Amino acid sequence: AGSIAEASLQIGGVMKAAQESADIYLESLRVMEAEYRGRVEKKEREATRYAEALVEKAERRAEAIVGEAERRAAAREALEKQTVEELWKSFKGRADQFLKVHAVLDEMIRGNPLLSGAQPQAGDGGADSGKSEDGAGGRADSGKPEDGAGGA
Repeated sequence: AGSIAEASLQIGGVMKAAQESADIYLESLRVMEAEYRGRVEKKEREATRYAEALVEKAERRAEAIVGEAERRAAAREALEKQTVEELWKSFKGRADQFLKVHAVLDEMIRGNPLLSGAQPQAGDGGADSGKSEDGAGGRADSGKPEDGAGGA
């Protein structure tokens, strides 16, 4: 009977040792899991900081690009505005000049009865005025002599 009791005690000791080994192993797994979770959380924080830094860098770069584009657009707009103003001044000057010339010509036409379509009045180009039918007459500016003589 002693051998069954001894065997039972030995088995109990082996079981106790096995349980202790299992407990130590489980505790070791828990420690390793906690360390692993700590490393993972650390890596997640690092990745988050890195991603945030990349986003911030990208935002600064985008702001710089937009700022440069706005600066260039403003410069181009100013140049175009200046060009338009110069072209307008040139056009306006030419248009004003045209209108002045037109006014002078209009006055010249209105003052000349043959060009204005008015009929000549007595003393305004009749037979005694020295003008021919075409209005050239004997004027010095017509290139013909006034007295009708052949001139030699």
